[in-house]
Amino acid sequence: MKTEKLEIMSYAKINLGLKIVRRRDDGYHDIETIFKAIGIHDVVSIEKNTRKTLTSNRSDVPIGDDNICMKALHALEKITGQTINASIHIEKTIPIGAGLGGGSSNGAGVLVGCNRLFRLNLDEKTLFELGASLGSDVPFFVGQLLGKGSTALGRGRGEILDFISWPLDEKILLVNPHIHISTPWAYQNYKTFLNERKQPDRIIRLSASLPFSFSMENDFEPLVFSQFPAVQSIRRTLESENAVLSRMSGSGSTVFGLFNPSADIDYLSEKFPEYFSTVCRFV
Repeated sequence: MKTEKLEIMSYAKINLGLKIVRRRDDGYHDIETIFKAIGIHDVVSIEKNTRKTLTSNRSDVPIGDDNICMKALHALEKITGQTINASIHIEKTIPIGAGLGGGSSNGAGVLVGCNRLFRLNLDEKTLFELGASLGSDVPFFVGQLLGKGSTALGRGRGEILDFISWPLDEKILLVNPHIHISTPWAYQNYKTFLNERKQPDRIIRLSASLPFSFSMENDFEPLVFSQFPAVQSIRRTLESENAVLSRMSGSGSTVFGLFNPSADIDYLSEKFPEYFSTVCRFV
């Protein structure tokens, strides 16, 4: 019996360090970052249909052609020359516009899921290229869904990936203060406050070492912290609660804290009663 429906676990990511290398001639920026998939996830359900539909459990998710999932569907149609009629439902858990890659992960889920469901037979290279055309973070999630791994060094816009083994056991606390930060704005203004960053004053010891040297600093933090002190306050609170590492993810506004695997951190959510917070692990 042919499969008519499938579900994709659409995981979030955090950036363990993000260095902005330079502004490119095309207006984008070259970066260096480490993407790492984490356990909080949406569910993308795809079902064959006689027309295209998109729904979500969240009313603030756009369901028109401007949604990345519909863009992914149209990209697949363009490259295959086929009409792909599917009903897509996004069951959202990942906060929207939070620096966790939720939308990019959903888009990757549609690319990989429709390739399987409709037997499009697109190779991995093509799926990665389609992902890059949708967004800088999408290729990481494409690779994760294709079984390349859950950790990657990202360069270029973030689409040039080297998947690596870096198994971490730390517990993760995510805190999102419901502040929307425009990524274009962050790229346009990050240099203004970059020199104000203080040098880290403590050694970071995680449960596994990286196979290469890499800074865990995020170049967006000085700008975002100066304009949105609540984000900096979250990081300070997590550090005061003995987080092994605390940083903002991407351009924000989510802040993560990594804690020893045996630590009891469920109570920390009580310190942020008006924010979104959750405890998870690395994938």
